[in-house]
Amino acid sequence: MQTEVRAYKLGKRRWSYNEVEIVLRQAGSERRLTVLQAVNQGTDTFSEECRESSVNYRLDLANHTSIMLHGFLCYDVRPQGCGLPTPAPGAPPQYQRWYLVQRAACCKGCTGPVVRVIQRFGKVGKRARGGGPPSPDDSPLKLSAGRTGGNLKDPRFLYLSFDEAGTHVGAKTFRLILAAYDASGGAC
Repeated sequence: MQTEVRAYKLGKRRWSYNEVEIVLRQAGSERRLTVLQAVNQGTDTFSEECRESSVNYRLDLANHTSIMLHGFLCYDVRPQGCGLPTPAPGAPPQYQRWYLVQRAACCKGCTGPVVRVIQRFGKVGKRARGGGPPSPDDSPLKLSAGRTGGNLKDPRFLYLSFDEAGTHVGAKTFRLILAAYDASGGAC
């Protein structure tokens, strides 16, 4: 299974949020699996060090199956003066070393979660408003604006808020790393 993630920032405040669309395709095919709803499962099963920068969702698909989706907010640059281990020397270039954004590495001593799950009910932010009927290739912003129910949030998308992590760990580029698993816990 191939997974594509599209995220669009909604709002301009510190805790503004992102509308995240998960596009699932069968490996080696253009056939898409349709997500009917994304349900937050909490991060209680994750280790304490991963909990503050991770999300855990159950995706219900149109083919009557469900998959688990784990997401982690990471960065690939080792910040200066924050006490993180150095990547192993001689690592093959095709591999990437990712660091979780953690409050323990915060150079400013901040506390609290780095990633917050926003409720999936209600209206989307003003920046998501626009017009036009949706097409199969439209972005989540266009889809949310073109719904008949106004600008209500769509249960197929993830709504995530990221703390301004760059000011805490000294990195400029971040990634939301996702892993999809079937109901038994095996990789999809």
